[in-house]
Amino acid sequence: MIPILKDGDHEKAANNRPLSMLAVASKVLERIVLNQFSAYLTKNNRLTSHQSGNKKALLTDDILKVMDKKQITALVLLDLSKAFESIDHARLLHKVNTPP
Repeated sequence: MIPILKDGDHEKAANNRPLSMLAVASKVLERIVLNQFSAYLTKNNRLTSHQSGNKKALLTDDILKVMDKKQITALVLLDLSKAFESIDHARLLHKVNTPP
């Protein structure tokens, strides 16, 4: 594992992304397992309609269909990985524990 700095102080673990130096065979095996798992979820209808990002090519197909109809297309991607690190936890707990 090799740490790759995201943003901020590299001494903090949350600011380092681990880069795995795995053998090619393990990466191929990972891809096979992922494909089989995705196929299982799709075949057994285990994904909701709201999980378009987990369905192969579905999002791209939807965007292309809308573009063909000359309609406006927008895609919003949010990275919430550090969202809870930036809030005041004491204030959040107070809000949660205070009756309405």
